[in-house]
Amino acid sequence: MRYPSRLLSRLASAALLLLVPQAALAADTEAPEIQHQHIEKAPMGQPLRVRATITDESGIFAPTLYVRAVGQENFVTLEMTKKGKQYEAQVPGEQMGGDIEYFIEAFDEHGNGPARKGAPEAPLLVPVFDPSLLPPTLGDPLTAQVSDDDDRPLTEKWWFWTLVGVAVAGGVTTAIILASSGGVDEVSVLVRAPDPSGVLK
Repeated sequence: MRYPSRLLSRLASAALLLLVPQAALAADTEAPEIQHQHIEKAPMGQPLRVRATITDESGIFAPTLYVRAVGQENFVTLEMTKKGKQYEAQVPGEQMGGDIEYFIEAFDEHGNGPARKGAPEAPLLVPVFDPSLLPPTLGDPLTAQVSDDDDRPLTEKWWFWTLVGVAVAGGVTTAIILASSGGVDEVSVLVRAPDPSGVLK
């Protein structure tokens, strides 16, 4: 029995469609690759965003973040979604009350895997700190109060008179040492300091 050429062409196309997934399955036998920078610390009570770059010859399947509080047995699973070239998931702030542990897991579309960063038996540790206990930085209001960017005269700034006091104390100490060493009946101490305001004459 002979088949028309059009029917043979359709049968050949259908056979190719069936063979292509099998060929891809045979070619890709490796689990995905996960690149991730371990999070070294995080602020208490604030959401924590976890990012990773996950690549594979075929598509990525079920990228997942597993997270738990230190001391707990079970992990909470958070789906990681594609954001640009990376996958990410966000740990809610209410879960950031203390140190946490996490790991990342993913498969490819053919079931190869799991690929992991961290592991259930060896998760990555994130120490959680209380931001309110940190000392003020240069940009904090407490430091801004002693900034020299204000318009007050130099003689009204505390650090000016601190420098003058240090200079006077140094001169007096030198005078005492010279007097106690003998051979010196009188020591005069002259302290010079800048007076841009013209108040000191």
